[in-house]
Order: sequence, then structure tokens, then C-alpha cells
Amino acid sequence: MKTILLSFLLMASTITISFAEIATPEGARKACIEKDSMGCVNLAVFYYLGKDIEPDILKAVQFYNKACDMNNTMGCSRLGRIYEFGSKGIPQDYFKAVQFYNKACILGDSFSCDSLGYLYEHKQGFK
Repeated sequence: MKTILLSFLLMASTITISFAEIATPEGARKACIEKDSMGCVNLAVFYYLGKDIEPDILKAVQFYNKACDMNNTMGCSRLGRIYEFGSKGIPQDYFKAVQFYNKACILGDSFSCDSLGYLYEHKQGFK
């Protein structure tokens, strides 16, 4: 029983440290390099918002893509939203929006499923 509790506490403390580490651009970059998809999402957010780092929409898209490639629903969903509406110089592209929302929906993201349904209903991004 003590071994299980100790293992749980060690795992919980590791998770807490991980979240704290990705709360800065440097920590998020390191986590992303180490294949942590939430690190990639956080780094994308830093670039998108220009928080503690020079804003760069192309780098934001790059890191959202990297997260999405690792099956992170948030990365896929945010790319869908960027392409559905166009954002900060990224042109609107319904076909790309459908692609990313579809992947996030398949992975279980209900927001993306709703967005995909809306695009389908309005015949945007479907041939």
C-alpha cells in the first residue's frame, strides 16, 4: 500500500512540475522538443498571442501542427479555427478547417465535432 501511494505521489509531483515547466516559452519549447504535445500547444499559444515572446502566426501554426501530428485535439482544433475564420494573415481555408476539425473530432473533441457539423451544414469545405 505504501509503495502504491509513494508511486502515485511521485507521479503527481512529476505532472505538477511538467505543467509548471511549460508555463514559459522556454519550458514549452523544451517540452515540445521532447515530444510533449501540450508543450507544443503552449508554445503555439505564446507565439499566437505574443506573450513573453515575439508574436509569429507562422510559428504558432507550425507548433499547433506539431501537436496535432501527435494527436493532440487542442492543436488540431485550434488549427481548424484559424483556418475556418482566417487569422492574423493566415487566409481562410474551409478545406483545411474541415481536415483539422475532422481529426480532432475523431480523437474525441466535441467542439471540433460541432464545428465540423456547422461547416457541413453550410456546405463550407466539402466537395
